Amino acid sequence: MPNVKKKLAATFEQFNKDMAEKRKELITSVKELERKIDSVEMKYVEGDIDRALYQKYREKYEAERKSNLEELAVCENELSNP
Repeated sequence: MPNVKKKLAATFEQFNKDMAEKRKELITSVKELERKIDSVEMKYVEGDIDRALYQKYREKYEAERKSNLEELAVCENELSNP
């Protein structure tokens, strides 16, 4: 039985490490998408891109950001509820 406990503990520890790494990657991705949104807004305000391009990329980046935030919420829930 102690061997099973060790394996279970090792599996749980690896799961937590994997989830923590995934959380870190998602946070980095969200920050990068926020920078892209700011950049596309600035380009639109400065007249470097037209409204259609602005809307296209803003919607794309916002959708990706929303998806990452939802995945991050699941990841954080997994980490807090072992």
